[in-house]
Amino acid sequence: MNVLTISDTISVNGLGNVSSRLALGFTNYGHSSTMISLYNEASMTDEFLCCVNVVSLHINRKDCRRKVLKIISNKISGLIQSNGKKFDLILVHGQSTTKILKNYKHTAIYFYVHNTLSLDLTNNYSFLKGAIKKIKARILYKNLNLICVSEGVKHDVLKVMNIQPKSIQVIYNGLDKELILAKSKMNNINKNENYIINISRFVPEKRHDILIKAFIKSEIDCKLILVGEGFEKQKYENIIKDLGLQDQIIFMGHLENPYPVLSGARYLVHTADFEGFGLVLLEALILDIPVIARNCPSGPNEILTGALQDSLIAMDDFDGLVQCMIKQSSEKKEDMSAYTKKFLLENIVPEYEKLI
Repeated sequence: MNVLTISDTISVNGLGNVSSRLALGFTNYGHSSTMISLYNEASMTDEFLCCVNVVSLHINRKDCRRKVLKIISNKISGLIQSNGKKFDLILVHGQSTTKILKNYKHTAIYFYVHNTLSLDLTNNYSFLKGAIKKIKARILYKNLNLICVSEGVKHDVLKVMNIQPKSIQVIYNGLDKELILAKSKMNNINKNENYIINISRFVPEKRHDILIKAFIKSEIDCKLILVGEGFEKQKYENIIKDLGLQDQIIFMGHLENPYPVLSGARYLVHTADFEGFGLVLLEALILDIPVIARNCPSGPNEILTGALQDSLIAMDDFDGLVQCMIKQSSEKKEDMSAYTKKFLLENIVPEYEKLI
């Protein structure tokens, strides 16, 4: 199978991280993989660049869609000519990329929905602006082949957003377990510390306010490590300084490899208002790190199943979150492999093979 992935960016973070992991995953299971980045130069590992053919177009964001579509079409034609074979599958990540490629003709082109659109498009916007964004999304995704990253996102697309796609299916974000385990064994500067952890961007929907209040109220005897960047980070650093809690709540910023510090945590706490999937929950479970999460749309209730549902907290149950944090502090770690198996790349890649 010859796969082309097209994304706004190729990076180690966010959407670029998800799309690049999948592109590398295809090569690990015997498929040819090419990635086109519209806007940025790829900053990836040598392993990635040796396995995946990466093309950075350096598109000017001010260029009109018709011009960009022509550039991409010409590049795809050039790649086909140089490779001597057509692409069996084209995967499109990102809303701006979807806008550009919506009318590109191919027998197997699929467009991703990575978030809970009804909440993502209205978050921090006025009612009117949010309503306009939702209408535009309905038009954008209409009659396209869609891949949703969770059942919750699929429900949101069909039942809340009332989008009418050509086809729609769920394919979870897959992870390479062996790669994560290998990266987790690198140096952890906090290995001698006793701590719990949160890994997320410092933006309003991640609800660091709830997390910090719950940590303070729980009075658990450990530190809280916060990994991530974002425009709200400075605000929370100032709050923690004013409270005199700098020694208990630690801001680590962005980590290129968060797995060593994640693997040393007692557990991970996730307090977001909404997600598309909640990949960090799965990353923690792969490392056998327990997870506590608010039952937000979408993703956590599809990852925390079976006995793990006890750590899934109702959105409005702050006291339940606090009590769960206290209880989990005395629990022993367990083998979580039974809960992660279906999310591993070895089980995800075959889902793409079915699309051609």
